[in-house]
Amino acid sequence: MRQIATSGNVPGNAETDYTLGIYQSIGYKEFHDYLSAPQPSAAMFDAAVEHMKLSTRQYAKRQVSWIRNKLLPAVHTANTEELLAPTYLLDATGNFTPPSHVYSPHAQFFPSAGRRLEQECT
Repeated sequence: MRQIATSGNVPGNAETDYTLGIYQSIGYKEFHDYLSAPQPSAAMFDAAVEHMKLSTRQYAKRQVSWIRNKLLPAVHTANTEELLAPTYLLDATGNFTPPSHVYSPHAQFFPSAGRRLEQECT
């Protein structure tokens, strides 16, 4: 990655276009200064890591917003006549230890999660 960062950017362009290819990914843009520096420092690395963490949190927030504002209303509209696309909420906070029956059919432990999702989105 350091070689890409120091090789003179995208061929034919004076500046890196962060809307194309690998340049769109979280991490490249944030680490570009560190990777292209002649003498990268630990402080530059730490700043890049913090910027990448921030970008990841912002991306996750945009995903949640899109799901809440676009996907779930479309799913609920599709489900008005007949349950075509059931929705489930999985709580991924904290330390989760899957129950011993996790490999059994999902209907055994997901029904309450679906009701919880309905309550949170109304």
